[in-house]
Amino acid sequence: MTPPVAARAPQASSPSLRDRLKDSSLLRDRCYIDGAWVGTPSRPVTNPVNGVELAKVPALSTAAGMPIVTTSPDLTQGTAATYALRGITPDFRNSQVQQFNFSAQRELSRDTVLTVGFVGSAGAHLTWSRDINRPDPGPGAIDPRRPYHNVLPSVSSIAWLESSGNSFFSSLQTSFEKRLGHGLSVLSNWTWSHSLDNSYAEGGSPGPTPQDPRNRRVDWSSSVSDLRHHVNIAATYQLPFGPAKPFASGKSAASYLLRDWEIGGIAVMQSGLPFTVSYSGSPSNTGAGTRANPVPGVDPYPQQQTITQWFNPAAFTTPPAFTYGTLGRNRLNGPALYNLDSSVSRKFAWSESRALTFRWEMFNALNHPQFGLPAATVGVGGAGTITSTQRANRQMQFALRLNF
Repeated sequence: MTPPVAARAPQASSPSLRDRLKDSSLLRDRCYIDGAWVGTPSRPVTNPVNGVELAKVPALSTAAGMPIVTTSPDLTQGTAATYALRGITPDFRNSQVQQFNFSAQRELSRDTVLTVGFVGSAGAHLTWSRDINRPDPGPGAIDPRRPYHNVLPSVSSIAWLESSGNSFFSSLQTSFEKRLGHGLSVLSNWTWSHSLDNSYAEGGSPGPTPQDPRNRRVDWSSSVSDLRHHVNIAATYQLPFGPAKPFASGKSAASYLLRDWEIGGIAVMQSGLPFTVSYSGSPSNTGAGTRANPVPGVDPYPQQQTITQWFNPAAFTTPPAFTYGTLGRNRLNGPALYNLDSSVSRKFAWSESRALTFRWEMFNALNHPQFGLPAATVGVGGAGTITSTQRANRQMQFALRLNF
């Protein structure tokens, strides 16, 4: 089978509008569809039945066919649900993403350019896994209420893989570029965006997803990777000392010591990642976790946010018995991130082809703590506290490079 080929729509243009703009302005627009290819021949086959000895499951790939387990247990017998199954819908489809963008670029001066654009995407047929053997909320023992208990009494959960997830991303993206002039170059950009989906993805703290395996619509919310604001600023500056520079341009010792130095930095500022507040235990009596219920009129954020109380646990309560939580997915946000990496370098050249370059780099130069997400399970100790960081403390490295 041949992987799908991206179909690109022809670029559109607006001659009447372009005619009214000066030569220093530029418009771009594009839309195309791309399909994700998942059928790689080397894709590993996972163990279909938990509890079977691994030695009895052949190590195969999809290119060699599915493994045949001849010693699997009889799941139609027994009273305790101790096994977990995995399955995939017969009409599974490859993921599809439609991407579209439009941008306008303006030359502000001889060496500066400003770009403003809209970038978006819409995903369909995304991977979505749900437990089709989870009982509905209600009283009584959990196992007898499972949908497939009469057929498979020894099975607790059946993770059913479907291609029914959706996503949507929209963003305003701006960039400012100053090309090298007078020793200074700058490249900066700001993205204001919102990402939504109803499918679980790695990262963040999404809580129970899906909370209700029979209603994925209630999971439509901000993605775990949703960043409303993201700013990057990168700059380099060649110090004005040495030959052909305003200062110390002679052949003195001071000129030799101060010439050819360059400093640089990359600053990153971004909003905090979203997370979901869940409640301990299983108030729904389904054997799975649930989100909390918000308390009306109580602000989920304290007046003074600290790592010991990033959100107010008293703003959330346990759902009534045999119900799911009413709090939406990914409704709170963790700490913002501020980071600065810097560098200092100098090139010692003694001929056209021979030079020694010294470089000193600092990561997280300000040694600013980049805190992670808080513990988000209320009803247990430590809810609302942050005990981890996203990035390491300040790190330095030195390098020498010889060119010859």
